[in-house]
Amino acid sequence: MVTRTKHACIICEQLLRNNLIDEKNYENICGPICSELNFDLNFNNNLSKHLINYCIKLKIKNLALKIGRINLSRFWILELGALIQPNYLLALQFIIEHQTHTFPFATIEMLFDRNFYFTIEPLLFHSPNEEGYRFSVEYHLIQILNIVKTLVPIIDYPQKIFVKFSASDEAELYKEYFNCEIIYNSNENMILFGISRNKLKEKLNGINTAQIEEKILHFLELSKPTQNSTVELKNIINVILNQSGNDLPDEEALANQLNMHPRTLRRKLKAEGDTYRNLVNEYKIKKAINLLTMTKLNYKQIAYQLGFKSSASFSKSFKSWTGYTPQKYRDKI
Repeated sequence: MVTRTKHACIICEQLLRNNLIDEKNYENICGPICSELNFDLNFNNNLSKHLINYCIKLKIKNLALKIGRINLSRFWILELGALIQPNYLLALQFIIEHQTHTFPFATIEMLFDRNFYFTIEPLLFHSPNEEGYRFSVEYHLIQILNIVKTLVPIIDYPQKIFVKFSASDEAELYKEYFNCEIIYNSNENMILFGISRNKLKEKLNGINTAQIEEKILHFLELSKPTQNSTVELKNIINVILNQSGNDLPDEEALANQLNMHPRTLRRKLKAEGDTYRNLVNEYKIKKAINLLTMTKLNYKQIAYQLGFKSSASFSKSFKSWTGYTPQKYRDKI
C-alpha cells in the first residue's frame, strides 16, 4: 500500500489531465514515478529533474505556478497530521518537518525573527540562472502559500516575496498568484507573511474523530486491490522485484515469498500467457532505460544495479532487448 504521495506524480497527473503529455512520454517519465514503489532519494531526484526539464520545454507561461496550486488533501497523511495539532504554528511545523516524504524539489524551512517566513533552496538545480531552478522555486512558493492559507484562514496573501533570480517577461503575472511585492536578485528565496508568532499559537480549527475516521476510510477505499487476481499477482511480483535492488529472486525464492509452490506460480502466470522470466526481463528493460535516460551512471554501475556480472553482459542483453547498444540508445535520447 502506497502511503506517500510524490510531488512529481501529482505534476504528472496534472500534465495528463490537461493534455500536456502524450502516452509515450507519460509512460517513460511518469510510469516509474507513479507506478513503482521506489522511495530511493537519488532515483526519485533523477526522475523529478527529468520531469521538470520536460515541463520547461513546454514553454507554457507560469506552468510551475499553475500546477503548484495543490490542495493539501492530496498529501493526506501530512494533512491529517497537521489537522490534529492544537494550533496553527504546530500544524505548519508538522508539514515542514515531514515534507521530505513527498520528495519535494527544494529544501524548505520555516523561520522566525521579527517576521514569519519560509526559505526555499532547490535540490535539483543549483544556479538561479537555470530555468529548472526558477521552476522549482515558483512551484514551492505557490505550494507554501496554499498550505498556509488552508491551515491559517486569517492569512490571504504573503507580505513580500524574495527570489534569487532576475525578473522575467512574465513577472507581472506573479500578481495574479501572490498579490504582493516581489524582490528579484535577492540573496535568498523567501516568502514572508505578516503575522506574529503569538497569533499562530491560537487554537487551530482542527478535525474531530469522525472526520479522521472518514479520511482514513477514504484512503483505504482508494487503496483497495483490483478484483483481477492475475493483474494483482503481477503487480505484487513487480513490487518485489523493485524492492530487491540488484539481488533479484529466482523463481523458487519468489514462490516462497508468495507462499505458493513454484508450479502454482508458473500455472497462474501461464494462464495469462506470461512467465516469471518475461516479467524479470520486462522489469530489467524498463529499469535499464530509466537509468540510461534519467541518470549519468556509467554502464558498469547500471549493470550492477540490474544484477549483471559485467557491463559487457549488460550491453549484450540490452541490445537483444532494444536493438541498440546502451551507448547508441543514450545518444539518441
